[in-house]
Amino acid sequence: SVAVATGFFSVDELTAAGAGLVFPDFSSCQAVLDALLG
Repeated sequence: SVAVATGFFSVDELTAAGAGLVFPDFSSCQAVLDALLG
């Protein structure tokens, strides 16, 4: 799963909850695309 920590939960909390890919925000679209497309 993919999660973005722009709301109530931190990167650490989302990771602990089991998210496979966690981003602090979408400020770097290229980093997100690289992670998703592998």
